[in-house]
Amino acid sequence: MVDGKESKQAVTLRPKLQPFVNRVGLLESKIEEKEISIDESGSRVEIESLKVEVAKLQADKLKAENELNSVEIRLLEVHEHRPLFLRSLREARRRLLIISPWIRDYVLNPGRLDSIKKTVERGVDVFIGYGIGEDNKPGRDKGLNAIKYLEHLATKHTNLHFHEFGDTHVKILLMDDTYAVMGSFNWLSFEGSSNRDFREELSWRINKKEEIEELFQRFFRKFPE
Repeated sequence: MVDGKESKQAVTLRPKLQPFVNRVGLLESKIEEKEISIDESGSRVEIESLKVEVAKLQADKLKAENELNSVEIRLLEVHEHRPLFLRSLREARRRLLIISPWIRDYVLNPGRLDSIKKTVERGVDVFIGYGIGEDNKPGRDKGLNAIKYLEHLATKHTNLHFHEFGDTHVKILLMDDTYAVMGSFNWLSFEGSSNRDFREELSWRINKKEEIEELFQRFFRKFPE
């Protein structure tokens, strides 16, 4: 999907894009901080003032993201993955494909499962594939609650396709015709927060429609009809 020339260009662009990556991360932290303040504030005037600040920060964040997204292929840093995952749940309109070897309940927590449910209820075709053989390590979070929830949800909504592959080490997030992300990030089992111990995970973000469609068709065929 990413040829040598494109790979070289993306690596060359990486230092130039870093200020935008940092700015998006900073704005996300500020937005979260303001939203917490809104929840804790008792004064209507304070709440309205904070909402104005949040709206301005979100506009600044969108501008920085648009600068990043204007690049057809680029590298994603580890802390960029989780916000993009959450954004895809909010913004997907036609289809959303998520494939990851493992599921963990602390990543697919009740709030995120509810976000998946809302995405499905909007009529989006959601494809979630996982599984790379048995996960028998004692005491390990095997995502049993999340798996049970999604299996049940799939029985109620024909547009949710939840399938255990049993042989995949692929990690992919694909939304509509907007972007596809492939790399080393485990979407359903690794948080990737900048507040946690550092672990380098990199992915290619692809914004080219033809390649997005090619990727979708390749993995769509792995789901049972």
